[in-house]
Amino acid sequence: MLKKILDYFSWFKKVNSSQGQGFGGYEMEVIPGERNVLYVAFSGIGDLKNTTVPFEWKQSLSRTGEGAHIILVKDNLRQWYTNPDGQKLVATAITEYIKDNQIEDVLALGMSMGGYGAIVFSSLIEFNSVVALSSRECVGKASTFDQRNRALMKNIVNGPQSHIENLINPRTRYCFISSADQVEDLMHFMRLTKSCPQAHYFLARGNHNLGHEMIVRGTMLPFLKWLLGSCLDKPPKGINPAKHNVLRIADHLQKTKEKNIDFATWKKKYADIPSNEIPLFLLHNSVQLAVENSEKLIAYPLPTHTFVSAEWVDPYLAFGWYLPDKKGVWSKGHWHILNGQLTDHEGCEYQLRIQLEAFFPKQYGDVIPISFFQAGQLTKTINVERKKKTIFVSLPLLPDENYVINVSIHTPHADFPSRSHNNSDYREVGVYLKGFVVLHDE
Repeated sequence: MLKKILDYFSWFKKVNSSQGQGFGGYEMEVIPGERNVLYVAFSGIGDLKNTTVPFEWKQSLSRTGEGAHIILVKDNLRQWYTNPDGQKLVATAITEYIKDNQIEDVLALGMSMGGYGAIVFSSLIEFNSVVALSSRECVGKASTFDQRNRALMKNIVNGPQSHIENLINPRTRYCFISSADQVEDLMHFMRLTKSCPQAHYFLARGNHNLGHEMIVRGTMLPFLKWLLGSCLDKPPKGINPAKHNVLRIADHLQKTKEKNIDFATWKKKYADIPSNEIPLFLLHNSVQLAVENSEKLIAYPLPTHTFVSAEWVDPYLAFGWYLPDKKGVWSKGHWHILNGQLTDHEGCEYQLRIQLEAFFPKQYGDVIPISFFQAGQLTKTINVERKKKTIFVSLPLLPDENYVINVSIHTPHADFPSRSHNNSDYREVGVYLKGFVVLHDE
């Protein structure tokens, strides 16, 4: 073991940055820095269709790290960093690197499987801080309430590292961040608060993959800077310390091991929760309650700073759309309406950020215009290039006195795919909506 570690450091001194070094079931990559700060980033599960786990965080940390040392770690076995094959070698290599480079501050971070990995290694290495995004609280047989990645969970041998309460280092500062809109994440989140009560807890909205969530919001840079500051500063908009109401919901889900709350239970226990604090998968209960109370329903509740992806987009589609599929929804005809009633009324200015893909009929050239209207007035026109047909569009929002937004999208180029692609698709499509998010400035 010692020889392998020494060989690694001999190799490392010959290069300015590594190309990845194997340690049993793990790999490491080192990017030397100038400051006495080290970021240790643990990779997530990656694309399960790909047998290779990629190094994550490399580009973002290199751009934002301001001269800090960076060590990237990945678990090629996809066993949430619990497999002993190479685990102690990695821990020893990182510990020696910290000593050799006189590192004074070490932050470990990761998302999902990587978040769990950062916690596992915090029990083996003296980290100053750990930031875990969308982390499980337990793995293997202990996590039977969570049906995600069941095939991989079966490969994890039960032991002390299967449960986070056995991994907490009392000298390390822990920060956990999860999405309030993902039921499994909420169930783990509640368990985390009990396994590590001394930690700091924040809730975001939207996707399980919070990195992707921040990218689609266009707020990745401030989010990453906040993470690298050990989450000590004021969090970016859309991320808040865990609120009591959401924890009430999480506690119910964790105890019942159910992925929903029926309306009778909601009416009895949770009717007092404001719409802007209700997870997206439970908003239907708020609407049901309004119907029962004969309240005037203007539009479906729409939280801000939440990317409304394909799984949640249906209630916000007025006319001019086909049925959503797993990744988005195709427009129908030439005019398409998005609407919703904002649940947050704190902003002075609101912005809509839409992710879409344009359909290019054969007879069109390399540029297609798409226009956006509000209250019958043109808000914005964009020109989409064929070579960049998947784009983000940002436009100012004009909610009415009831905080209802109503955006019309005009696609005069809409046509049948059958004419351009020689298939049997006779839908008249213009754009493929992948999701949208409403942002606001105070």
